[in-house]
Amino acid sequence: MNNLINIILSNIITQHAIRESLHLLVNIFIISFIIANIIVSYRISQSTLNPLSNLQKAASEIRRGNLDYQIVEAGDKEIQELCRDLELMRIRLKDSVHTQLKYDDNRKMLISSISHDLKTPVTSIKGYVEGILDGIANTPEKKERYLKTIHSKARQLDKMIDDLLLYAKLDLNQIPYNFERIDMEEFLKDCIQENEPELERDNIRLEFQNELSQKYHILVDRERMKRVIMNIMENSRKYMNKEQGRIKFGLRETNNSLIIEISDNGEGIKDTDLPHIFDRFYRSDKARSGIKGSGLGLAIAKQVVEDHKGRIWAVANKDEGTSIMISLGKSC
Repeated sequence: MNNLINIILSNIITQHAIRESLHLLVNIFIISFIIANIIVSYRISQSTLNPLSNLQKAASEIRRGNLDYQIVEAGDKEIQELCRDLELMRIRLKDSVHTQLKYDDNRKMLISSISHDLKTPVTSIKGYVEGILDGIANTPEKKERYLKTIHSKARQLDKMIDDLLLYAKLDLNQIPYNFERIDMEEFLKDCIQENEPELERDNIRLEFQNELSQKYHILVDRERMKRVIMNIMENSRKYMNKEQGRIKFGLRETNNSLIIEISDNGEGIKDTDLPHIFDRFYRSDKARSGIKGSGLGLAIAKQVVEDHKGRIWAVANKDEGTSIMISLGKSC
C-alpha cells in the first residue's frame, strides 16, 4: 500500500515538474521571440529606416539650397548604391551652381570694371573729338596730334576689353590650350626679339642669361605663354621710373623644374602689395590713376601658368625693382 502511494506521489510530482518545465520553456520561447523581434527590428531600423531618414533629411537640405550637406553611404547594398548615386548628383549639382555663380561674379566684375576702367579713355576720346568738331584743333599739326591721341586711346580701350574677355574665358576654362614641346631658351629669345624694338623706344634694355646645363623641350602653349611674358614686360614698362630701364630674363633649373626669372630696375613693389599683385583689377599703387591698363595683366599670367601646372610669384629686390618668377615642370 505504501509503495502504491509512493508511486502515485512520484507520478504527481513528475507531472508537476513536467508542467513547470513546459511553462518555463514556453516563457523562454516567448522571451526569446520578443528579444529576437527587437534585435531584428533594430537591425532593420539601422540598415533601412535610419539611412532612409538620413536621405530624407539630405533631400530636405538640398531642397533648401544647402549643397554642402554630405550624403553618407549607409544601410544594405541597395541603399548604399542609392546613397552613392545621390551623393554624386549632389556634387555635380554643387559644381554646376558654383560654375554659374562664378560666371555671374565674373559678369558683375566685368560690368564694374568696364564702367570704371574704361571711363577715362572714353572721356578722353570724347573730349578730343569735341575739340576737333568745335574747331579748337585749328591747325593741321594740332588736328594730327588730336587724332593720334584718339587713336592711342582707342587702342588702349581695345586692349583693355581683350584682357577682360580673355580673363573671363580663362577663369571659366573656356579656352582650349594647344600644347607643344618647345625649346624654352629659343622661346624666350623670340619673345625678347619681338618686343625689343618697342621697349627700346622707351629706353628699356632687354637682357638674357641662360644658366641651363642642357636644352629642355617642355609642353607649352606657345601663344598663351607668350601672352604671359608680354604681360609681365608690359607691367615692368608701366612702372619703370628710370631714364635707362632694364628688364633681365634669367633661365635656370632645379631638380624638377625650369625657373624663368624676369626682373626689372623699376620702382619696385611694397612688401604689403606682393601677395596681391596677381589679383584681378589690383594695382600696386591705387592712388596712381595715371597708370594705364585693365589691371588684369598679371592675373591672366597667373591663370595661364597655373593651367600649365606651374607656379608664378613675385620677389621684391632689396636694391630696386621686382622679379617675377615662373616655375614649370621639366616633365610637363
